[in-house]
Amino acid sequence: MASLRPLFAWALLGYVAIDVFFTLARWLEPFRGSGFVQRAHSADFTTFVTVGFPILAVLIAAHLQPVLGQAKVIAAVALGEYATIIGLGALSFVVGLPHLARVDSAVSILAYVIYGFAGLAFAALAAFGVVRSFLSVGGGLTVKLDG
Repeated sequence: MASLRPLFAWALLGYVAIDVFFTLARWLEPFRGSGFVQRAHSADFTTFVTVGFPILAVLIAAHLQPVLGQAKVIAAVALGEYATIIGLGALSFVVGLPHLARVDSAVSILAYVIYGFAGLAFAALAAFGVVRSFLSVGGGLTVKLDG
């Protein structure tokens, strides 16, 4: 009987890809009454799902015995997702900052800034863990230039 581990790992990565895609689509799609900055302010790329699922997929593939043959590819895809999550998360955070001028609650402003930094920091920490897993299953991060 075939193991369900690869299916679960790929399903987790696929779900994150779908989530990030539609978060980006909602940010870029103009809505009546909301501007680009306001949509950036509410675009959250660093949710529990987007940050947690890729590392869970890598743990399923690379840290349960036996290590899956696809573990290196799964870890590489997870790294790509983290790069996207961190890049878009930082961009939407910065673009959304001017919206804070419209917010009249100090608690809301503080929450936006702290949750923004914390989400990006957690995503970076998870990405670091995936890099270590990627290297442990034989992945390489070196670039060879001929010349």
